[in-house]
Amino acid sequence: MRQDSFEKYIEENRERFDEIENFDQDLLWEEISEKNQTSAKNKIWPLLFLGFLLISLIIFSLTQKPKPDVDFGPIALLDEEAQRETTKLYKQVQHKEAEAFNRKVAGPEIDELFDELKSMEAIEELLKENFKDVGTNEKLASTLIQYYESKSRLLELILFEIAKKEKNEKIEKKIF
Repeated sequence: MRQDSFEKYIEENRERFDEIENFDQDLLWEEISEKNQTSAKNKIWPLLFLGFLLISLIIFSLTQKPKPDVDFGPIALLDEEAQRETTKLYKQVQHKEAEAFNRKVAGPEIDELFDELKSMEAIEELLKENFKDVGTNEKLASTLIQYYESKSRLLELILFEIAKKEKNEKIEKKIF
């Protein structure tokens, strides 16, 4: 039933449908080509923006100075030689400290050395505060270098004691 009413509607309005079907194909193709040209222009802007952003990021990364290896800022105020020496000692201390804590063995002698190491950290904090308050001077810079040398020697002693204890334990296992 619905089909009949639809067909009836088409037959009654045939003239209007015929008018709609007559259109200018050239005009339609012109409109389509214009839309294609404007859409191509619109696609270029995001690409230009991404290119600009990438170039800006590269320039920014190239102009940034590398951060110093030491974990507090006043080291940057030292002269180049003192800065190099302090950074080298700091890296050695960090490496030895990590090794000592990874290999830590229980024992009263070793625990005592680790307690001494903890007390040295208070000295480091005091040095950092002095750098902030006083700024950099030759005496403070040499104190910092001496601190890292002392801490490095203490860590070497800890590592030596750990190795000695491990060796003694191996010998005891072989004997018993």
